[in-house]
Formats: sequence, structure tokens, C-alpha cells
Amino acid sequence: MGIFIPDWRVLGRRLSLVVTMVIGGLACIAASFVPPCGDYVWIGVTITMISKFCITCSFAIVYIYTAEIFPTPVRSLGVGLSSMFARIGGILAPQLSLMATLWRNLPALVFGTVAIVAGLLVLPMPETRGKKLPETLEEGERFGKKIKRDEENSNRQGGELRNMEATDSDNCLKAI
Repeated sequence: MGIFIPDWRVLGRRLSLVVTMVIGGLACIAASFVPPCGDYVWIGVTITMISKFCITCSFAIVYIYTAEIFPTPVRSLGVGLSSMFARIGGILAPQLSLMATLWRNLPALVFGTVAIVAGLLVLPMPETRGKKLPETLEEGERFGKKIKRDEENSNRQGGELRNMEATDSDNCLKAI
């Protein structure tokens, strides 16, 4: 299912990542308040499985999105660094279970809060579904920004003028 969610025409990659992370985080927090015994066990298991499903989907989506967000010259470096930080998180995650000695719900609250914050931090990033991926670093800097045609033309002309001015000043220096 996590493979198909990023191709939904309605959500796209960015919003599907936000939705799965936020729902997964909220479900993780909600599951921490369900009593672990008695007649409510099935509710806790159901909410936990919803959280696990959403986080698993977001894991599949984030690898697609990460590969698409970086420009081609630095794509392997960007994906590698992202993977390295994910592995550091994976190393530290088991240590969070030690917080249960302070309060039984604390580890689930931390995991849920981190998932919600991570999901919300994706909102300002550009959508990549159906877009031409950045080939150069300059395209990567402009990726997802809405630039009006007039500004784009003036930027190009300004760049050409700056190049001409640099050439003229270089020629003047050579003449001296």
C-alpha cells in the first residue's frame, strides 16, 4: 500500500507523506492512553496497527521523495546523508524505551510527537509528483518556487549584464 499512496493524484508525494506521518503520530499518541488490559485491548491493538501502517507507508514515501528532491549532481550524497541520519535515529530509538521507567506513556508520546513534527516540516517543501526533477544545482535552488515570467526574464537579463560588466572590467584591467 505504501508504494501506491505516493501516486494518488489527489495527494501527491508531499501531502501523502504529511498525512501518513501525522496520522501515524496521532495514532501512536492515542494508543499510549488505551489501557493495556481488560476489554479495551483490541482498541489499543487496532490503534497501534493503524500507527504502524501509516509509519510504514511514510517510510516508503520518504525514500521516493528524498530521491526526487535533490538535484542530480548531489542526489546520491543527499540520499546517503538522509539514510545515515535515519540509521542514527534507529540506533537511538531503543534507548527511548528506557524513558518508560519515568512514565509508561512517555516513549509513545515522544515517538508520536516526533512523527507529527516531521510530517509538518514537510509542508513547506515542494511537490515532486509529475514535476521535472532538478538536473543542476541552480534548478534545485529554484525547484518548487513560483517565479513569475517577468522576474525570470529580468534575472536572466541581469545575469547577462553582470557577465558583460565583468568582461568589460577584465578587458580594462588587461589594458592597464
